[in-house]
Amino acid sequence: MLCWLVNTADDFDSYFNEQLKKLQTDHIDFYILHGLGKERWLKVRDLGVLRWAHKKLDEGKIEHLGFSFHDELPAFKEIVDAHDWTFCQIQYNYMDTQYQAGNEGLHYAAKRGLAVIVMEPIAGGRLAINLPEGIKKLWRE
Repeated sequence: MLCWLVNTADDFDSYFNEQLKKLQTDHIDFYILHGLGKERWLKVRDLGVLRWAHKKLDEGKIEHLGFSFHDELPAFKEIVDAHDWTFCQIQYNYMDTQYQAGNEGLHYAAKRGLAVIVMEPIAGGRLAINLPEGIKKLWRE
């Protein structure tokens, strides 16, 4: 679910049903609340996204629930601790180990049993240009 599109609690079902229709299915195995950060999390949380998600999980409409994250570490920890998530997705690469959730967030999620999916492993391709010599050497080996 593209959380930045959500403005009312009714939007949860509206967008979800649209997604089911487009996918031509009656359930989604891995469902992601996409683009969470502190402000967006507070908005969807206060609109009841977790109550809504629990209902969908109980109905078998969603098998596993996760979120993608774009903000600072304290907000990440707050979101991780708010629910028994299956997975999370964070921006992570060899140059951004302290950016957003970073190393600490990666380990924080893993200690709580969340699968961690990495996005931007080469920073949109920027890290594949003008590589440091050490990285070039690793890639040649």
